[in-house]
Order: sequence, then structure tokens, then C-alpha cells
Amino acid sequence: MNRRPNNSGQDEARAVALTEAIAEHGEPFALWADDMGADYAVEQAERFDEVYVGHYESEAAFAEEMWEDSGYQASLERAIPEPLRYYVEFDAEFYARDLRLGGDVTYLPAEDGGVYVYWNQ
Repeated sequence: MNRRPNNSGQDEARAVALTEAIAEHGEPFALWADDMGADYAVEQAERFDEVYVGHYESEAAFAEEMWEDSGYQASLERAIPEPLRYYVEFDAEFYARDLRLGGDVTYLPAEDGGVYVYWNQ
């Protein structure tokens, strides 16, 4: 007779841990768990605050904030003579796309609009 091991205790513990993490972190965690897989999300639940960046109006809004916070804009302004600055423009949508394609971040759509942003670690 071929018997499968009884993992109901482990499954129940995982379900409880997942439910608790969703109760603590809300929709951002629930969407992330769905995207990453429940098992991984439960294993990494304690690190969620390190992974979750926040809610933004758009991917470009996140990229623009990151650009400004990093000091890149100030560096650009120092490097480019003032008469030429009018010809140089930061493309936040393109930068947001590169962050996603480069594997730096994950964007997940929020149910009420905007996106949730997560670091890929």
C-alpha cells in the first residue's frame, strides 16, 4: 500500500502563519505572498519590512523619488552647465522599467490604485 505522509499539522501551521502575517501587514503582504508563493512568504515574513518599500501612485513616482533621494539629480545639475540642463531630462518611466527588468524591484498593482513596491533580495 502506497501511503502519503500526513502533513496536515505543517499545512495548518503554515496557514496560521500566513493568516497572521496578512493580518499584520495587510494587502501588501497578501499580494506579495501570492506573487512569491505562500511557502516562501511564510519563511520570509519576519523580513517583510525590509522587502516592502511602500505604496506609490505609479512605478514612475517610485523611480522619481528614488532618483531624487539618491542624489543623482543634484549630481546631474552639478555636472551639466546650466544652459544645457534644459536639454537633459530624467525619464522616470524608463528608470522604473529598468529597475524592474534588472531585478531590483517588483511592482504589484494595489486594489485601490497605484502600486506596491518591493525590493528583490
